[in-house]
Amino acid sequence: MVMTRAQFARDLQDGINAHFGMAYDSHDEEYSKIFERRTSNRAFEEQVMRVGLGEAKIKDEGSMITFDAGAEGWVSRVTFHTYALAFAITEEAIDDNLYADLGEVYGKELGRSLQHAKEVRCADVLNNDTDSSHIGGDGKALVATDHPLWAGGAFSNKLPTAADLAEESLEDALIQVGGYVNDRLRPIVVKPKQLILPRQLVFRADRILKTDGRVGTNLNDINALKKGRYIPGDYVVNHYLIDPDKWWLQTDTQLGLMFWQRKKVKRGMETEFGTGNMMYKASERYGVSFTDPRCILGSG
Repeated sequence: MVMTRAQFARDLQDGINAHFGMAYDSHDEEYSKIFERRTSNRAFEEQVMRVGLGEAKIKDEGSMITFDAGAEGWVSRVTFHTYALAFAITEEAIDDNLYADLGEVYGKELGRSLQHAKEVRCADVLNNDTDSSHIGGDGKALVATDHPLWAGGAFSNKLPTAADLAEESLEDALIQVGGYVNDRLRPIVVKPKQLILPRQLVFRADRILKTDGRVGTNLNDINALKKGRYIPGDYVVNHYLIDPDKWWLQTDTQLGLMFWQRKKVKRGMETEFGTGNMMYKASERYGVSFTDPRCILGSG
């Protein structure tokens, strides 16, 4: 039986798909340890910050109960973008039986490239955490000292003075997170979740969080951070963070850092008539957002 070019193309595509999938699926995802994953079937997604009720009031005997109402605060919108890449195997390479090797090499590279793009886009949220050109629904950068509150005033999710990762700065961060309030100025219970670190701070974090005694002293004090398990998730390392000194304390606040999958990976191959080249492409569509800035505290 004679193999037609169409049959050959299908077999070649199946082989490249397999190599692409091996590289794409074997990637050790780092963004998913920080961002909550969601799916969408819309052109964009909007998250509305809901303002709750105020403090309960004393009701005197026989008097009318006090009524209150919630409200809608600001809106955070995420827009989806398509990320795509392609490569071609020349007609001459096919004639010389080089297509199998090239398909394996470039198929795997394409899978890695799509995953790399996803990691970079997510890390950009933290790399630009204080950049006023990357703002959230409240008109402020992710990390700022003046996030507006619906009832008036503002709150900060940034250390007052930029600080390196240390026992004292971590304690300050935990104390500051413990003082977060909602948009009606009521104290809220926000629990620390984990530290987010660049690779350069891993060994320092181990010494701070995992030793029984205080680090760098000859005192017999306990390591309060470890003893109290104040940061239950310890830390996650992200190799796509740029600044070697910046770190973040992530909390359990809902509507925080989110990754939205709009369209899963789509692959295809076709022959270019003018050159005879086999062209293979892959694409996916997603967006990254943050809504409630209480999800994080930045070191500065």
